[in-house]
Amino acid sequence: MLERIIRSTDFESQNPRIDHFVTTRSNGYSTSAYSSFNLGKWCGEDPETTRFNYKLLGKELHIDSNNIIVPREVHSNETVVIDEHFLRCSLVERERLLATADALVTRLPRVAIGVTTADCVPIIGYNSNDTIVAIHAGWRGIVAGVIESAFKKMQEISPSQDYRFLVGPCIDGDSYEVGEDVWVQFKDRFTDAEQDKILRKRVGEKFFPDIRTAASIQLEQHCRTNHIKQIQIDTYSNLNFYSVRRDGLKTGRFVTGIMLKGTN
Repeated sequence: MLERIIRSTDFESQNPRIDHFVTTRSNGYSTSAYSSFNLGKWCGEDPETTRFNYKLLGKELHIDSNNIIVPREVHSNETVVIDEHFLRCSLVERERLLATADALVTRLPRVAIGVTTADCVPIIGYNSNDTIVAIHAGWRGIVAGVIESAFKKMQEISPSQDYRFLVGPCIDGDSYEVGEDVWVQFKDRFTDAEQDKILRKRVGEKFFPDIRTAASIQLEQHCRTNHIKQIQIDTYSNLNFYSVRRDGLKTGRFVTGIMLKGTN
């Protein structure tokens, strides 16, 4: 059976103080369409079951599950800083602060930040000052500038010239069909040369953009290409991961996350 979490050795070896993880859909408590390690808090599953799954993830990371922070994700370009004040907030207040966010930034050790996805592009990263980031980048977030927003917030907290990112499992361009109304928004955001890289194919009035490539193009504006690692897994075709395009909205979400290990 597949492990509950996987890691990219290429990404982690760059900084021994960094831990990161991508959860699969295996070895959890969820049943039915959410089977079995759903970590999506807002996708319709019984909240108590989801909490049990977060406790399992906390044990895997050796931290309190309340220190695993994910945003609500509404396809915005808003980035929230997770600091000591945030950790002192009640769970209700935390949810309010995260309600309109799609990216998180922190410098706190032993606090895992992540994003939940089921086809969209999950991005995690860090800079040389040990500021870490987690970004949820669907097509709306990409064209709205969520990646730029997260980068600016990192620069505000701790300016650096050395950034490294990991792009996690997401839907492949060949499986991602959109109409012209969506594709025209890519055209407004990217140059002609960039569009040629992003558009995988066109079939009549249907367009197939590769959102992994679109996100990577934006990341390359902030760091060297060889500092961007990829987990080349297509969520649509790989049944070990959740996919809304494959299974519909009533399915689970997996988490791509990152954490500073701390000293203890």
